[in-house]
Amino acid sequence: MATELVMPRLSDTMDSGTIAKWLKKVGDRVEKGEIVAEIETDKANMEMESYAAGILAKVIVGEGQSTGVGEPIGVVAASEDEVKEIQGQTPPTLAEGKQAAQQAAEPAQVPPEQAGPPAKPQIGQTEPNERIKASPLARRLAQEHGIDLEDVAGTGPAGRITKEDVQSFLQQVAPIGRTEQPATVVTERRPAHAPEKPSEAAEGLRGAERTEMTRMQQTIARRMAEAKATAPEFVLTAEFDMTEARDLLSSLSGVEGAPKVGPNDLLIKACAGALARHRDVNAGWEDGIVRYHRINIGFAVAVEGGLVVPVIKDADKKTLGEIAQETKDLIDKARHNKLALGDYEGGTFTISNLGMFGIDQFTPIINIPEACIMGVGTIGPKPVVVDGEVVVRQRMRVTLSCDHRVIYGAEGAAFLQTVRRFLEHPLLAVL
Repeated sequence: MATELVMPRLSDTMDSGTIAKWLKKVGDRVEKGEIVAEIETDKANMEMESYAAGILAKVIVGEGQSTGVGEPIGVVAASEDEVKEIQGQTPPTLAEGKQAAQQAAEPAQVPPEQAGPPAKPQIGQTEPNERIKASPLARRLAQEHGIDLEDVAGTGPAGRITKEDVQSFLQQVAPIGRTEQPATVVTERRPAHAPEKPSEAAEGLRGAERTEMTRMQQTIARRMAEAKATAPEFVLTAEFDMTEARDLLSSLSGVEGAPKVGPNDLLIKACAGALARHRDVNAGWEDGIVRYHRINIGFAVAVEGGLVVPVIKDADKKTLGEIAQETKDLIDKARHNKLALGDYEGGTFTISNLGMFGIDQFTPIINIPEACIMGVGTIGPKPVVVDGEVVVRQRMRVTLSCDHRVIYGAEGAAFLQTVRRFLEHPLLAVL
């Protein structure tokens, strides 16, 4: 029996995916659990395992093409005979296609005097007690337009109804009309004073060229717009003395066998310790305030064409050396599109560090549903007054963006005071 491969949900924010590469071609043998394709998601390129053994009989979604989660992307046949049947069938299915062709060839037997308004097209028949096979998107589209799936013939394997089948049905019934449930007309809503799309002439004057966005870029754009539109944020900025922290990192680098620890690793450790002491900050907004019991710190990593946020799980329970090794491994996986689903899910707090680019200060956008994100600037020498004297110290600015529905100013300020204490006396953070 043929098995339909469908687009898997590979992240909590994924609603569709793109086939980056098929690792098997039509006719190849496929084992259960074998990697058959690479899927480009909103986070990274991820591998898809086959959940059936057999022969790849059909590729429905080609490389570079996209489809929704749960939609069919290929078919695995159980035998060579089944491969031939699948590849040679006449849509909507081999059996139904022949029957439909025979019915279409027969002349109508309705006498002229009985002719009335044209009936709705009988594109397919389903036995009353037979379970209708349809993809989730097809069911949703049919529901939106008031379509009875019994009227729609499926072109997928084993007669499964796809989104395209419902769309094709809509095109056929549109000229005739449906009296029992009119189709819903969806119109684009624009906010007041929304800017119009630039004309081709205007784009030409600017020498513009539209760029096709990747799934990751589309998701980043959607989530950032959602965060700015829904989270009433406030921002707290502080400057820390990083002289002792720099000295600690420098001394560790000179010890043979010691882990290679960078400023970002120490930041993660310090924030984890501060979150353990300020549990109200380790929180988020998920249709209401939620307090997280685990401290999972995400850190932003720039990759080609976007940004990903791998997560250090239970950062408060790990040593500085363990954090350093884990961040190194996650960064390497991120830059080679090898992050797994568990590598970037479950974050409760995020750090975004642009210090390595010479940025002094910036305001990061909250990574919803988390309530806080901390933006970190560069560490550099500055003249400051210490005990009444001007001295040069290593200074660093941080900016904490907070969702005011969850965090209040005093809570955010107290959290930053604890982070300051850990960074200005770094041995406290690692003990």
